[in-house]
Amino acid sequence: MTLGQRIAQKRKELGLSQEGLGEQLGVSRQAIYKWESDASLPEIEKLIALSRLFSVTVGWLLGVEEESRPAEELTPRQLAMVREITEGYLSACPTGLSPKGKKRLTAALLIGGACLAGVVLVLAIQLSQITHKYDLLQQLVSSVNQNVQEQISSITQQVEDTLAQSYSLVESSTQTFVSMDPGAGTALFQVQVVPKHYTQGTTALFLAQGDGKTLETPGQLDADYNFSAQVVAPLSNEITFSVVFLIGEERIVQPLGDFQDLYDQSFPPLSVGTSSPLAFRDGLLPSDGNHVISFRLQDSSLPGTAQRGYPDFRQWDLNAKMGLFQDDKPICWYEPKAGTDHEFRIPQDITLEPEHTYYEAALLTDPYGRQRLYPGKIYHYDSKSECWKSESVYPPSTGLAYPVVTKSGT
Repeated sequence: MTLGQRIAQKRKELGLSQEGLGEQLGVSRQAIYKWESDASLPEIEKLIALSRLFSVTVGWLLGVEEESRPAEELTPRQLAMVREITEGYLSACPTGLSPKGKKRLTAALLIGGACLAGVVLVLAIQLSQITHKYDLLQQLVSSVNQNVQEQISSITQQVEDTLAQSYSLVESSTQTFVSMDPGAGTALFQVQVVPKHYTQGTTALFLAQGDGKTLETPGQLDADYNFSAQVVAPLSNEITFSVVFLIGEERIVQPLGDFQDLYDQSFPPLSVGTSSPLAFRDGLLPSDGNHVISFRLQDSSLPGTAQRGYPDFRQWDLNAKMGLFQDDKPICWYEPKAGTDHEFRIPQDITLEPEHTYYEAALLTDPYGRQRLYPGKIYHYDSKSECWKSESVYPPSTGLAYPVVTKSGT
């Protein structure tokens, strides 16, 4: 058994859950899970605590102290080897031995051979135990080395943060999202910087960077010697802010922070669903009207309201078309289903080919002319089960658009 298996065995004997054992040791349930699955090793003090709790030795937990076991009898193969050695020895003996003497010698050799085989068996067991101890020692050394590396990395980061704070000219800063203009590809932020020390004549310039673009906005100095401005930034998934202090001829740049995922949030969160998954159609999409695919706006995933600066997607005319894609290329556009909103049907029978992957998706064109693809599930042929299977392209609960932009007219 491994160390993790021994911990799990004793925990279950005491009727403890992983969470209950963690509470007694002052660690999380996840730590107990990692110990029992041999993904990590307990620290020395935790090993000692475990041995006390389980009423066993640390050596037993590590597998270096085995329970006493009865002497093992020789197998028929081992007995045959001993007999062969004995007979070979007797054939080489002088012919002067009497039959009775030969019998005695045979018995003695058999006993000696059995003892020798027993010694070999014991040595093999001991060698196995030594190998197990060596493996455990390697695991402990690896665990200690990992812990040391993590501590060094943490200390290094702390030192870097301390040095950066020591040499920074900024006491504090804030970047607050105000609004976005998807048509212009920009976003508006309220940015404020509190300098540690103000020198007469100092001016500030705010920089906003994203998607390879940099936009500059002069900062305004208030009565408390703080700089602020409404900063225009590129509408991007990663916007980085910094301030440039101009002190005479000196130009000092100070990073302020960043803002994530704003471009994704400028698109409505749509989900794509179907009435009959391809996995149950044996790779055939019939045009009998039973296979219907649709898209809808996920209200629960809306990033915000128009009052908070985000577009009001509920007021948008969701102009999208639905189609089937083979290896990320559209091969068929579906027809709108009569009398329904945002539902589509297949115009003709389609047979899927096992060597390709497929997905049905909605291609949205927003009011600003931007396009984005929202796939449903990916379908592929499983040669082992000889049927079509499906998997989600993205977690359905998020409703985030799949980051693929398709050119108009495809």
